[in-house]
Amino acid sequence: VILCPMLGRVIVLVRDDQLSLAIGKKGQNVRLASKLVGWDIEVMTREELDEQLDRSVAAFSQVPHVTEELAEALVSQGFFSFEDLSVIEPDQLLDMSGLTQEQCDEIVEVADREGEREEKQARERRSLEMAARRAEREAAELAAQAGVTAEQVEQMSAESDGGEPAADAAASTITEADATSVEESAEEESTK
Repeated sequence: VILCPMLGRVIVLVRDDQLSLAIGKKGQNVRLASKLVGWDIEVMTREELDEQLDRSVAAFSQVPHVTEELAEALVSQGFFSFEDLSVIEPDQLLDMSGLTQEQCDEIVEVADREGEREEKQARERRSLEMAARRAEREAAELAAQAGVTAEQVEQMSAESDGGEPAADAAASTITEADATSVEESAEEESTK
Protein backbone atom coordinates (compact mmCIF):
# COMPACT_ATOMS: atom_id res chain seq x y z
CA VAL A 1 0.00 0.00 0.00
CA ILE A 2 1.36 3.38 -1.03
CA LEU A 3 -0.19 6.49 0.54
CA CYS A 4 -0.37 9.75 -1.39
CA PRO A 5 -1.68 12.18 1.24
CA MET A 6 -1.54 15.31 -0.95
CA LEU A 7 -4.20 13.81 -3.20
CA GLY A 8 -6.01 11.57 -0.72
CA ARG A 9 -5.05 8.59 -2.87
CA VAL A 10 -4.00 5.09 -1.90
CA ILE A 11 -2.27 2.79 -4.37
CA VAL A 12 -2.68 -0.88 -3.59
CA LEU A 13 -0.30 -3.23 -5.35
CA VAL A 14 -1.51 -6.76 -5.99
CA ARG A 15 -0.24 -9.78 -7.89
CA ASP A 16 -1.60 -10.33 -11.40
CA ASP A 17 -3.66 -13.31 -10.26
CA GLN A 18 -5.31 -11.23 -7.50
CA LEU A 19 -6.12 -8.11 -9.54
CA SER A 20 -9.67 -9.00 -10.55
CA LEU A 21 -10.46 -10.21 -7.04
CA ALA A 22 -9.21 -6.97 -5.48
CA ILE A 23 -11.19 -4.80 -7.91
CA GLY A 24 -14.34 -6.91 -7.72
CA LYS A 25 -17.17 -7.32 -10.18
CA LYS A 26 -17.59 -3.99 -11.97
CA GLY A 27 -15.25 -2.39 -9.40
CA GLN A 28 -17.54 -2.93 -6.43
CA ASN A 29 -14.81 -4.06 -4.00
CA VAL A 30 -12.55 -1.08 -4.60
CA ARG A 31 -15.49 1.38 -4.58
CA LEU A 32 -16.70 0.06 -1.24
CA ALA A 33 -13.21 0.16 0.25
CA SER A 34 -12.79 3.75 -1.00
CA LYS A 35 -16.03 4.80 0.65
CA LEU A 36 -15.10 3.09 3.91
CA VAL A 37 -11.68 4.69 4.26
CA GLY A 38 -12.49 8.03 2.61
CA TRP A 39 -9.57 7.85 0.18
CA ASP A 40 -9.43 7.19 -3.56
CA ILE A 41 -8.05 3.67 -3.99
CA GLU A 42 -6.29 2.54 -7.14
CA VAL A 43 -5.53 -1.15 -7.46
CA MET A 44 -2.74 -2.09 -9.84
CA THR A 45 0.04 -4.56 -10.42
CA ARG A 46 3.72 -3.71 -10.00
CA GLU A 47 4.14 -3.67 -13.79
CA GLU A 48 1.22 -1.25 -14.23
CA LEU A 49 2.63 1.02 -11.55
CA ASP A 50 6.09 1.02 -13.14
CA GLU A 51 4.60 1.87 -16.55
CA GLN A 52 2.49 4.64 -15.02
CA LEU A 53 5.50 6.10 -13.20
CA ASP A 54 7.57 6.14 -16.39
CA ARG A 55 4.76 7.75 -18.44
CA SER A 56 4.12 10.38 -15.78
CA VAL A 57 7.78 11.34 -15.32
CA ALA A 58 8.20 11.62 -19.10
CA ALA A 59 5.06 13.76 -19.48
CA PHE A 60 5.86 16.07 -16.56
CA SER A 61 9.44 16.52 -17.77
CA GLN A 62 8.05 18.20 -20.91
CA VAL A 63 6.49 21.02 -18.87
CA PRO A 64 8.54 24.24 -18.72
CA HIS A 65 10.55 24.58 -15.49
CA VAL A 66 9.98 20.93 -14.49
CA THR A 67 13.24 19.04 -14.20
CA GLU A 68 13.36 15.26 -14.20
CA GLU A 69 14.06 15.36 -10.45
CA LEU A 70 10.98 17.50 -9.84
CA ALA A 71 8.91 15.22 -12.09
CA GLU A 72 10.07 12.22 -10.06
CA ALA A 73 9.27 14.03 -6.81
CA LEU A 74 5.76 14.84 -8.05
CA VAL A 75 5.17 11.26 -9.15
CA SER A 76 6.46 9.95 -5.81
CA GLN A 77 3.74 12.07 -4.15
CA GLY A 78 1.07 10.36 -6.31
CA PHE A 79 0.68 12.95 -9.07
CA PHE A 80 0.26 10.71 -12.12
CA SER A 81 -1.65 12.91 -14.54
CA PHE A 82 -1.95 16.56 -15.45
CA GLU A 83 -5.39 16.51 -13.89
CA ASP A 84 -3.75 15.45 -10.61
CA LEU A 85 -1.08 18.12 -11.00
CA SER A 86 -3.64 20.83 -11.73
CA VAL A 87 -5.00 20.56 -8.17
CA ILE A 88 -1.64 21.03 -6.45
CA GLU A 89 -1.43 24.12 -4.32
CA PRO A 90 1.21 26.51 -5.67
CA ASP A 91 2.70 26.71 -2.15
CA GLN A 92 3.18 22.93 -2.10
CA LEU A 93 4.83 23.04 -5.51
CA LEU A 94 6.97 25.95 -4.36
CA ASP A 95 8.16 23.95 -1.33
CA MET A 96 8.90 20.85 -3.43
CA SER A 97 10.65 22.58 -6.29
CA GLY A 98 12.56 25.62 -5.13
CA LEU A 99 11.18 27.49 -8.14
CA THR A 100 9.80 31.01 -8.13
CA GLN A 101 6.11 31.74 -7.59
CA GLU A 102 5.74 32.75 -11.25
CA GLN A 103 7.31 29.49 -12.44
CA CYS A 104 5.02 27.47 -10.15
CA ASP A 105 1.99 29.38 -11.44
CA GLU A 106 3.06 28.63 -15.01
CA ILE A 107 3.42 24.91 -14.21
CA VAL A 108 -0.09 24.85 -12.70
CA GLU A 109 -1.49 26.68 -15.77
CA VAL A 110 0.10 24.17 -18.12
CA ALA A 111 -1.22 21.34 -15.94
CA ASP A 112 -4.73 22.87 -16.11
CA ARG A 113 -4.63 23.03 -19.91
CA GLU A 114 -3.20 19.54 -20.28
CA GLY A 115 -5.64 18.16 -17.71
CA GLU A 116 -8.56 19.55 -19.71
CA ARG A 117 -7.09 18.04 -22.88
CA GLU A 118 -6.68 14.66 -21.17
CA GLU A 119 -10.27 14.79 -19.91
CA LYS A 120 -11.54 15.63 -23.39
CA GLN A 121 -9.60 12.69 -24.85
CA ALA A 122 -10.96 10.39 -22.13
CA ARG A 123 -14.54 11.50 -22.90
CA GLU A 124 -13.98 10.89 -26.62
CA ARG A 125 -12.46 7.47 -25.90
CA ARG A 126 -15.44 6.52 -23.68
CA SER A 127 -17.82 7.71 -26.38
CA LEU A 128 -16.08 5.58 -29.00
CA GLU A 129 -16.10 2.55 -26.70
CA MET A 130 -19.82 3.00 -26.05
CA ALA A 131 -20.48 3.28 -29.80
CA ALA A 132 -18.46 0.11 -30.41
CA ARG A 133 -20.42 -1.80 -27.75
CA ARG A 134 -23.68 -0.51 -29.20
CA ALA A 135 -22.60 -1.64 -32.69
CA GLU A 136 -21.71 -5.09 -31.33
CA ARG A 137 -25.13 -5.41 -29.69
CA GLU A 138 -26.88 -4.30 -32.87
CA ALA A 139 -24.83 -6.76 -34.93
CA ALA A 140 -25.75 -9.55 -32.54
CA GLU A 141 -29.44 -8.59 -32.80
CA LEU A 142 -29.26 -8.49 -36.59
CA ALA A 143 -27.49 -11.84 -36.62
CA ALA A 144 -30.13 -13.32 -34.34
CA GLN A 145 -32.93 -12.00 -36.54
CA ALA A 146 -31.23 -13.47 -39.59
CA GLY A 147 -30.81 -16.81 -37.82
CA VAL A 148 -27.04 -16.58 -37.60
CA THR A 149 -25.50 -17.99 -34.41
CA ALA A 150 -22.66 -16.33 -32.51
CA GLU A 151 -20.37 -19.18 -33.57
CA GLN A 152 -21.22 -18.57 -37.24
CA VAL A 153 -20.53 -14.84 -36.82
CA GLU A 154 -17.13 -15.56 -35.28
CA GLN A 155 -16.38 -18.12 -38.00
CA MET A 156 -17.31 -15.60 -40.71
CA SER A 157 -15.15 -13.00 -39.07
CA ALA A 158 -12.19 -15.38 -38.83
CA GLU A 159 -12.60 -16.52 -42.44
CA SER A 160 -12.79 -13.02 -43.87
CA ASP A 161 -9.57 -11.52 -45.16
CA GLY A 162 -8.16 -8.63 -43.17
CA GLY A 163 -10.11 -9.51 -40.03
CA GLU A 164 -13.43 -8.04 -41.16
CA PRO A 165 -15.40 -7.18 -38.03
CA ALA A 166 -18.00 -9.71 -36.96
CA ALA A 167 -20.75 -7.15 -37.38
CA ASP A 168 -19.86 -6.68 -41.04
CA ALA A 169 -19.68 -10.43 -41.63
CA ALA A 170 -23.04 -11.03 -39.99
CA ALA A 171 -24.64 -8.11 -41.76
CA SER A 172 -23.48 -9.40 -45.13
CA THR A 173 -25.52 -12.57 -44.61
CA ILE A 174 -28.75 -10.68 -44.06
CA THR A 175 -30.83 -10.16 -47.16
CA GLU A 176 -32.07 -6.76 -48.21
CA ALA A 177 -35.60 -7.70 -47.15
CA ASP A 178 -34.41 -8.71 -43.67
CA ALA A 179 -32.55 -5.43 -43.31
CA THR A 180 -35.62 -3.47 -44.37
CA SER A 181 -37.83 -5.28 -41.84
CA VAL A 182 -35.28 -4.65 -39.09
CA GLU A 183 -35.21 -0.94 -39.98
CA GLU A 184 -39.00 -0.77 -39.95
CA SER A 185 -39.07 -2.48 -36.54
CA ALA A 186 -36.53 -0.03 -35.18
CA GLU A 187 -38.54 2.92 -36.52
CA GLU A 188 -41.69 1.55 -34.88
CA GLU A 189 -39.85 1.17 -31.57
CA SER A 190 -38.48 4.70 -31.73
CA THR A 191 -41.93 6.19 -32.38
CA LYS A 192 -43.34 4.41 -29.31
